[in-house]
Amino acid sequence: MLRYAPLLSHTLSQAIATGLDTYVICQPDAYAIHALVDPARLTTVSSAGVGDSIAHAVRSTAHYDGWLIALGDMPLLTTESYRAVAEQLKHSPIVRTRVEGVFGHPVGFQQCCYEPLIALQGDTGARSLFDNSSPHILELDDPGCLWDVDSVEDLRAIERISPILKR
Repeated sequence: MLRYAPLLSHTLSQAIATGLDTYVICQPDAYAIHALVDPARLTTVSSAGVGDSIAHAVRSTAHYDGWLIALGDMPLLTTESYRAVAEQLKHSPIVRTRVEGVFGHPVGFQQCCYEPLIALQGDTGARSLFDNSSPHILELDDPGCLWDVDSVEDLRAIERISPILKR
């Protein structure tokens, strides 16, 4: 877990640099993550997966005009990409990023998507909202929108291309 700590820290610093409200949603017993995150930005939920986490986060911020959703294991995602999605979200109810023909993160949803977002469950994310609507496709140049770390091999690949994650 220690090796992944800089990964979350960098992901979070990029998101915080946008000036937008930023929260980390994680399991109550994810103590290593708790130690990395300012308590004001941390929300815990016993979750069976990303759908439960999204639903909890959206429900907790029901008064917001909309939400950007990204993953904590995407350290190369730039502040500019978050800002681009937030800006497009002012004009489109659903925003989906795409880089070189591949969909990525962050994604964005206006308040009109509140009900379907809080209905998400288990390990099923917001993909169904894309399938049941016509999201605005935001073309970006940021390969960080596509790079998430799901394995040691992914981490090694990212470490090779980005010095920010080296110990």
